[in-house]
Amino acid sequence: PGLGNVLAAMAAAEVPGIRDVRIRCGGLPRRPSGPLGYALLFSIEGLTNEYTGEAEVIRGGRLRRFEAFTEVEPFEGPGRLGTLECFFTSGGTSTAAATFAGRLRTYDYKTIRYPGHFEKVRAMIDLGLLSLDPVRAGGVEVAPRAVFHAAAGPRLDRGTVEDLAILRVEGTDARGRGVRYEMLERFDPRTGFSAMERTTGYPAAVTASDLAFGRLPPGARTPERLGYGKAHLADLRRRGIRIRRTELRGR
Repeated sequence: PGLGNVLAAMAAAEVPGIRDVRIRCGGLPRRPSGPLGYALLFSIEGLTNEYTGEAEVIRGGRLRRFEAFTEVEPFEGPGRLGTLECFFTSGGTSTAAATFAGRLRTYDYKTIRYPGHFEKVRAMIDLGLLSLDPVRAGGVEVAPRAVFHAAAGPRLDRGTVEDLAILRVEGTDARGRGVRYEMLERFDPRTGFSAMERTTGYPAAVTASDLAFGRLPPGARTPERLGYGKAHLADLRRRGIRIRRTELRGR
């Protein structure tokens, strides 16, 4: 967990005069699936939690909060994925926005989906279908979100899904010079692990190994304070997670 914020911290340490950090991340089925172009890759409760609440970001040098599932924009996917879409979700920056407040002009995180997903889910949010506030229906009080979970959950849960995990982190100075870290991982048929499982679990395993063998001091720290570097990327590469680093030349 937290690989995006780990790479953001690496970029912040690398780029002189860094001003802006943008994280774009998403787990997707290999092809658009079902009415939302999506299939569950983790719990539906976790999904709707990300889609509601607030996104904490740095904008204009200030720590700010925005409603989740807003500010949709196009995202040019790696490889042959074409134009996707991305938007604010809650929890993506975790503690990192607060950590970098006062140091950066921009720090934000948006979740990537296939085109059309945002419009459909945004309509459901606006209709109150993901609300936790109970309504009375059929003589009983029920939270609309609980009904959505019960009705949509089985239709979105397709069991083992051949999936993709996309991550792009860019850190740039005022002239657009900086670094990009990019990852595109897929379901591994050899192990049966999904891209989501691999890209979530393996970074945590690398950190646990570093703690066990004394490469990190004991204690608790947030992902952006781990001090990751090239050696950690090499550890991930040995586990099959390939992260490409590109220099950005700016304007």
